Amino acid sequence: VKTKVAESCAALIRSLPKEDHPKMIVTMQRQVLEPVNAALSGLTNTVIKGSNLLIPLRSLAKVPRLYHLMQQATTSQTHMINLYDDWLEQVSHVTAFFRLIIILRAMNINEVRAKKILQLENNEIIANHHLWPTYTPDSWLDVETNLKDLIIADYCRRNGVDVNRITPTEIRDILFGQEVGSAETLQQRSDTVKGTAEELEKYAELVKGDAPVETAMPATTRPWRESFLEAKARSRLPLVRVPKEGHHSGDTFSIPENLCQQFIQTVSVPNRTVALLYGQKGATVDT
Repeated sequence: VKTKVAESCAALIRSLPKEDHPKMIVTMQRQVLEPVNAALSGLTNTVIKGSNLLIPLRSLAKVPRLYHLMQQATTSQTHMINLYDDWLEQVSHVTAFFRLIIILRAMNINEVRAKKILQLENNEIIANHHLWPTYTPDSWLDVETNLKDLIIADYCRRNGVDVNRITPTEIRDILFGQEVGSAETLQQRSDTVKGTAEELEKYAELVKGDAPVETAMPATTRPWRESFLEAKARSRLPLVRVPKEGHHSGDTFSIPENLCQQFIQTVSVPNRTVALLYGQKGATVDT
């Protein structure tokens, strides 16, 4: 099977003009990586890599139009199919990829409910050259939310986990097919995050004074950066505190969230860290 996959992939790519050759090929199964590398060794401008991301591609066989295409085939055929339909006209590549993943995962978990949510049996809302129904951006948001709820509910049922105890990071892992642990594991994580949030409150108070930073460090067995960001997401603890002492001009400083997170990922707890940021003062609006 591995050799057949590699040969089919090589035959497809060599049938394309050189300017249409892909710049990167990602194999979803590690055992296929070596045969594909060998079959495509002549493509010097194409990067071939493996991925640990678990995508239930077998769910594609449950899509009605692909299922009928396979059922009607009498010989081996090659088809090029755009799984994104016209999504890229409305959303980014990242959003389209995430949407496809949750669709396939939901269909793999519960085909009947997923098809009902997507309305895959309603040909009136599916264009002739499309696989998926045509929705407005707002309608897609509703569909994606229902599919996410289906995936998360299935995970919680199988593992005996309370959905209210799952963090945003764990939800992301579940949607991408990564097992995040049993109810006991999630309870332990929840207790750790709660304790870290309380320690961070004390830490924020201590570092205002003259106490050494070492004595104010949160005591946790988890990587402190991960605990800090996760605790911040659960609590209302601001990522940046601006002291009120001294001269205050009345200006408000706005720092992007991603910049704050990058700073957290870079700094070291035992040492005080200083960063020099350049910005631009916004125009004054008279009211």
